[in-house]
Amino acid sequence: MPQIKSYIQQVATPAGFNTSSRNPSVEGGEARGLQRIGSAIQDVGQVLNEVQQNKEVAEGSAKLADLRLKYSQRIVQEAEAGSINPEKIDEDFENELSQIQSSYSTAGGVDYVRRNGTEIKSSIKGSVFAAQTELTKVKLKEDVDSAVDKATQLLRLDPTQRESAYTQMNDMLDNLSMGGRPLDAKIKEKMRSQISRSIDVAQFRGLIANARTEDLPKLRDALRTTAFLDRNFDDDTVRSLEKEAMSEFSWRETETVRARRSQEDADKARQEALMNKAYVDFEAGKLSYDEVKKLDLSFDNKERLKNIIKTDNTREVTVNDSHYAKSLLTDVLSGTITDPAVITDYYTDNKIKKTTMHSLIKQMNFYNRPEIAPYKQAVKGLESYAEENLTKDPFLGRDPEGRRQLQLFKDEMARVMMEKQNQGVPMSELLDPEMKSKDSLYFLVGKFKRSQEEVINSITGNIGGAARPPKPKDSSGKELSDDEIIKKVNNGEL
Repeated sequence: MPQIKSYIQQVATPAGFNTSSRNPSVEGGEARGLQRIGSAIQDVGQVLNEVQQNKEVAEGSAKLADLRLKYSQRIVQEAEAGSINPEKIDEDFENELSQIQSSYSTAGGVDYVRRNGTEIKSSIKGSVFAAQTELTKVKLKEDVDSAVDKATQLLRLDPTQRESAYTQMNDMLDNLSMGGRPLDAKIKEKMRSQISRSIDVAQFRGLIANARTEDLPKLRDALRTTAFLDRNFDDDTVRSLEKEAMSEFSWRETETVRARRSQEDADKARQEALMNKAYVDFEAGKLSYDEVKKLDLSFDNKERLKNIIKTDNTREVTVNDSHYAKSLLTDVLSGTITDPAVITDYYTDNKIKKTTMHSLIKQMNFYNRPEIAPYKQAVKGLESYAEENLTKDPFLGRDPEGRRQLQLFKDEMARVMMEKQNQGVPMSELLDPEMKSKDSLYFLVGKFKRSQEEVINSITGNIGGAARPPKPKDSSGKELSDDEIIKKVNNGEL
C-alpha cells in the first residue's frame, strides 16, 4: 500500500498581525460593544413599531368616529321613517368594524380598534333601543289619540254614550303594551285620568251642541254644580266650557236674527215683485178690484192697490203733475226713493197721473237694478249731457220745451237700456261718451233735440204770455195729451 507522506505546512505569520497573546480586558470591551450595537438595533425596531402603531391608532380613531357618525345618522333616518331594524344595524356594524380591524397589523392598533369599536357598538345599541322606545311611544300615543278622537266625536253627536265610551277606553288601556311588555301601571293610570277628562269634556261639548238654545245658559250654570265638579274639571276647563256654552248661545241668537232678517228681506222682495206685476196688470186692464183680494200680498199692499183702482175709477181726467213729477224723478235718480209705494201714494192722492206713476216706477226699478249700481255715475253723466243739449240752444239760450224733451229722453233711455241689456250689449258700450259704439245712448239724445226754428217758435210764441206751441196731433187732427205723447215717443212713433 502506498504511504502518504507526513506533511507539515509551514505557515508564515502575515505581516501586521501580532501573534502574541491577547489582553482579556480588551476582549471584554469588544463584547460589550457588540451588545450595545444589538441593543441599538432592537431599539430602532421598537421605535418603528411604535410609529406604525401610533399611525394605526390615529387612523383607527378617525375611522371609528366616522363609523359612529354614520350609524347615528342611520338610526335617526330610520326613526324618522317610522321603522328601525336593530338586527340589520348590528350585522352591518359588525361587518364594517371587522373590516377596519383587519386592516391593521400592530398589536396596539388592533387592540385600540377592538376596545373602542366595542364601546361604540354598545353606544349604537343604546341609541337603537332609545329610538325604538320613542317610536313605540309615538305609535302608542297615535293609537290612543285616534281612539280618544273617535270617542269624543261620538259623544259630541250623542252625549248619552258616555258610559259606552268609558268602557271602550278602559278596554283599550288594559290591552296596551310597549315593546311586547305590559305598560307601566303608573303610566297607564295617568293616561286613564287624562282620557277620562277628555271624555267628560267631549260629553259636555256634546250637550252644548245638542241643547236647545234657551237651555244653553242653564247648561253653563250647571258647570258649577257638584254633578260636573266631581269630574275633576279644573278652573281653567270650567271657564273654557262656560265660554263655549255662551259663545254657542250668542252664535245661535245671531243666526236666528240673521235668518229672520233674511226671511223678511226675501218676503219684502217678493212683495215688491208681486206689486210690480200687479201694476203692470192694472195698467193693461187685467186687474180688477175684486181680483186684488186673491193676490198673495200683504194687507197694506192690497189696500194700496184697492185705493189705486178706486182712484183710477173716480179721479179727474186731467191732473197737472209737472211739479210732483219733477220732484219725484229727482228723488228716484238720487236713490232717495226705492219703494214703489211712495210713488203710488202720490197717485192715489191725485197728485200725479197714472202714466207718470208708471214711468217713475219703471225708472226707479231701472236705477235700483244691481247691474246698474256700478254705472250710476256714468248714467248721471249721460243725463247731464242730455240736459245740456236739450234744455238750451248755444245761440238762442233756454228752450221753453227743453225740460219736457229731457223727461221724454229719460223715459226712452231707461226703456232702451233695459232692452239692449237683455240683448247682451255691455253697459260700457251703452254709456260710451265718445260714441265709438253704435249702441251708445249718447246718440239717442239727438232724437229729442229740437231745431233752432222750433226753439225760436217756442220763444216767440211764449212772449207776452202767449200759449205754448201746439202739441202734436193724431190722424183726426186732435191734439195728443202728454200721456199719449210719452207713449208714442216710447214706441218710436214721434
